[in-house]
Amino acid sequence: QICGRMKTLGRKCVSHTTIYKYIWRDRNTGGDIYRYCRFQFKYRNHWLKRDKKILSGNRKSIDERPACADGKRFGDWEMDLIIGPGNSSALTMVERSTNLGIIRKLAKYKTAREVSKAVTEALRPIKDAVHTITTDNGPEFMQYEDIEKSLGCSVYYAHPHCPWQKGAVENLNMLIRQYIDKRCNINKLSTQYIAAIEAKLNDRHRKKLNFRTPKFVFH
Repeated sequence: QICGRMKTLGRKCVSHTTIYKYIWRDRNTGGDIYRYCRFQFKYRNHWLKRDKKILSGNRKSIDERPACADGKRFGDWEMDLIIGPGNSSALTMVERSTNLGIIRKLAKYKTAREVSKAVTEALRPIKDAVHTITTDNGPEFMQYEDIEKSLGCSVYYAHPHCPWQKGAVENLNMLIRQYIDKRCNINKLSTQYIAAIEAKLNDRHRKKLNFRTPKFVFH
């Protein structure tokens, strides 16, 4: 529409592909221009899938993660989102060696800026216990540089369509679903209820931990 309108006015204009790429870059860095698009970029065009530069940038692949971050060392984390209806969502994080989980409800629009803020606010009090964070390639996790700077850690990205590469947080999400059904609008849940779920899971005895609790082992 922008390109077509500019042409009718006899003005020069970049291609529609360039416009979409700009909007996508803005979204990946926490911007909200995409909200003014009809579909809010729910459906990515074929050019976007091919443009690896847009999707990758300077992010570090899980292949670059140090071998010592094998799930046994203390301080290696994974993060993800659980999604509900009405654009509701919650950030989920887990320390891999102890299975200590953290859950934070997000606002309706889960921008990269908001997710980055939620991650740093949750982990800053224990930043000495954060060496690495592994996550997926969702646009909401693209503001990794702010996370790395705030926490002094490194963020790594799993390969696309490989959820087993962040199995600890996938398992945490499965446990959370015992309390938050997929049909549940997370926005309607109180902060106190979310905190109660987190506490229950961190006080649950685990076979992996010789039947101790994540909270006990972490602290």
